[in-house]
Amino acid sequence: MPLYAVYVALKSRSFRSKKAALIAFATLYGGSVVLFNADGEASTDGAVHLNRLQDYYMDASAGELAEWTKNIFLQEFNENGVQDFYIHLLFITVGTLLKAPWLLFYVVAFIYSYFFIGSFMVLLRKVQGMPTSLLLSLLLFSFFFIKGYTGIHSIRNWTAMWICVYIFLRYWETGRRKYIYYLILAPLIHFSYFVIAIPFAVVMIFKSRPRLYFALFLVSNGLVSINALDVSSLLASLGVDSTLSVSKAESYYVERSDELVTSVSDQINEGYSLHRTLRKAAFHRIPTNAILILLAAAGGYLRNRNLGSSSLISVSLLMMFLSNTFSSFTSLTTRTLIIAMVVLFASLIFLYRDNYQLYKKRAFATVLSVLLLGFVPYFMYELSSLLQFMNLHMLIGAPFVSHLISGSNVSVLQFIKDLI
Repeated sequence: MPLYAVYVALKSRSFRSKKAALIAFATLYGGSVVLFNADGEASTDGAVHLNRLQDYYMDASAGELAEWTKNIFLQEFNENGVQDFYIHLLFITVGTLLKAPWLLFYVVAFIYSYFFIGSFMVLLRKVQGMPTSLLLSLLLFSFFFIKGYTGIHSIRNWTAMWICVYIFLRYWETGRRKYIYYLILAPLIHFSYFVIAIPFAVVMIFKSRPRLYFALFLVSNGLVSINALDVSSLLASLGVDSTLSVSKAESYYVERSDELVTSVSDQINEGYSLHRTLRKAAFHRIPTNAILILLAAAGGYLRNRNLGSSSLISVSLLMMFLSNTFSSFTSLTTRTLIIAMVVLFASLIFLYRDNYQLYKKRAFATVLSVLLLGFVPYFMYELSSLLQFMNLHMLIGAPFVSHLISGSNVSVLQFIKDLI
């Protein structure tokens, strides 16, 4: 049973055993993930990617592959819809060369989990030997589930995020400057990380500057958002005439009008669950902002002399600066908010080691615990997504059955609904 193997490994004192078990579980989970709904329709980004692989890459010629590769590097349109080098390389490997599209998500899940679980292991090593507490357990749980296994099926975006997080954590764990250069991997995974990786690079190069970053965070909460039309004009003025670059920028933009933004009450009336509605409304932005302000007020940031935790808080603040400033870019602001949350929880875990006395203060621990409750709707949404993607065969220890028996894919969530 995969779940039992994970349980046994987690009880081991060996970090290597823990890491291996969690990566193995993620690989099996990702390879058997349910991508299509009961009607056989694509219900996830992963399903769209799999369809593209099967439609374009299984019988692609060397000339077509060369043309698509050239277009990716020149930022020109590809007829197959693939515009990032990472997914292009994956499709060539499992589709054109191996003729095994079913392998796609096993490969994707292994790469994804290497960086995701690697990041989690850094945090476990950080707090090794520290007094355990319910609050520490909650922080570790939150970091693991903010965007854990549920991010595998998207292939590009969250893989790029975990690469950035892992590189940053390893940089502060080892002190090796070579990790700064590894950040260039992220934009190769997903185009948007030419922007999103900037906060990581800034803090790694210029180190933590608490007053400056906190001031930018505060100011950004009142800024008028930059929109895609401004970006398009800027690209043109700089002589960037790539239609793909401009269209990518504009594709992130959604006009914030009354007609396009549905209120929370309207969504509930339409049948959305409360936790899904609050997730769509980015309610988790409120506790994220509040915790960052709490850290500044309580001395966990502005007077923090520990570069590890201070630098992580700095990245979180700069991510919130991006999220607030580019709030008209719906995809960009959503992603940077979630990345800010991931890095924030990493900083709270680092801080548990760097400034344990702060956690021993009843007032700080109480306020932080209350603010963590604000993430409950978000985690309920992530749990629902996990059950929606998880194949029932994973629970019975037979993840490969879905590849052997056509039409046997049933998600755990669908199974529960059928029972009810």
